[in-house]
Amino acid sequence: MSVAPVTETEVEQVIKGLKNNSSPGFDEIPTSLVKQCLCHFIKPLVHVFNVSLQTGIFPDMMKKAKIKPLFKKGDRQDVKNYRLISILSVFSKHLSMLMHNKLLLLLKMHNIPTFEQHGFVESKSTEIASQWFIQSVQEALDRHVHAVGIFLDLSKVYDVISHNRLLDKLDS
Repeated sequence: MSVAPVTETEVEQVIKGLKNNSSPGFDEIPTSLVKQCLCHFIKPLVHVFNVSLQTGIFPDMMKKAKIKPLFKKGDRQDVKNYRLISILSVFSKHLSMLMHNKLLLLLKMHNIPTFEQHGFVESKSTEIASQWFIQSVQEALDRHVHAVGIFLDLSKVYDVISHNRLLDKLDS
């Protein structure tokens, strides 16, 4: 499968769609500056994005990030109550968004997301998933069959995973 090249219009829409208040990445280039100067470098930007999409290679410079600890909850003195976030370059965010849009379009064209898929799907939510589940249980009870639900709380999933095993998997 291949994705269609991005156009100047698509790139412009993605760039204009980002919030101006997002923190700049390691390059310290704010989104507002990119929006103001876009007409001066949109052609080379489109070229770089298309080369990345065609080759499947995300440019190394766009992988660099500022790492910032973000407080979750509890005791501020406990390191376990923080999670690290990566603040990426504005250009990295643009390329990621363009790839996201292209992948969603490709998935929709091939009818890959099922009706039951609720996560990361436009116009679906936890409320809709809950309503669907309740309706399914009610229908099962009406038919006198068993209904089973499995619920997982992944709020601290990165706190319990073996970071060494994860990094080993990434290196291989």
